[in-house]
Amino acid sequence: MRIVLIRPDSYILPTAPPMGLASLAAWLRLKRGDDVSIIDARKQRLTPSEVAGVVAGRRPDVVGIGALSVEGR
Repeated sequence: MRIVLIRPDSYILPTAPPMGLASLAAWLRLKRGDDVSIIDARKQRLTPSEVAGVVAGRRPDVVGIGALSVEGR
């Protein structure tokens, strides 16, 4: 299964990689053999339209979005 996990952009500057998404991706790859990719829109400063374009290009079966409530714009 192709899975894309997204960390949206926010006003908070990029610091550490999204460890929660990375842990989930590692588990999905190891235990289920899924093809998992992570889009870190915060680090790459991608707009929502750019994220949508990247996701569409990867043609995933499932999309997951991780965020904290304090990161909203």
